[in-house]
Amino acid sequence: MINKKKSISVEIAEYITQKIKSGEYKPGQKLKNEFELAKELGVGRSSIREAVKILISKNILEIKRGSGTFVTSGHISENILFDFQNEEIKFKVAKDYCEFRLIFEPQMAALAAQRATSEEIEQIKLACRECERYIIQGKFHHEADKAFHTAIAYASHNDALIKLCPIIHEGVSEFISNTKRSLLDMTLRTHRLVCESIEKRDSTNAFKAMEEHILANQKFIEENHN
Repeated sequence: MINKKKSISVEIAEYITQKIKSGEYKPGQKLKNEFELAKELGVGRSSIREAVKILISKNILEIKRGSGTFVTSGHISENILFDFQNEEIKFKVAKDYCEFRLIFEPQMAALAAQRATSEEIEQIKLACRECERYIIQGKFHHEADKAFHTAIAYASHNDALIKLCPIIHEGVSEFISNTKRSLLDMTLRTHRLVCESIEKRDSTNAFKAMEEHILANQKFIEENHN
């Protein structure tokens, strides 16, 4: 049963995470449906939906349209399965992801500007527009944001960088579920700059735009850490 002294959705997310860590839910396995989970835990279905959003933002769960909610079949790091209530750990993990992303993603964008095919540029532009649409409409935009960064990785034509995508996705997800409007506005602006630079084959500005994007995330973390 859920301890309602905590945030219910966070408690549910923690409960599901523990089941994944224990092996009761395995990668690629389908979760019980919303109604069944609500009944099992004695909570409302809206709380289940919020918990699922939290876990999707952390790349722990994924929704397959028409099929249900599944444990992510790919990479789930130990870092992402941390205690949801431990702010110091959250801060450390988020800072570490920013440092990691600063090492690899600006160069990834620069390589995409040099190497992307016309079809790959169109895919990056499409992913950028889709992410913008979700943000402007106030919708949950993790999957669209992930698609944008993935499209850039593949356009770099560097297999080693492409293999880093799951870790980059985790870094992206650290900001999605708890961002402020100012950071969303920054995301819109820097995504466009990255996209435009790649389309113009301007590797220098693609590098700078991606660097600015990640540095803004890093600043947001530091300013909002108590």
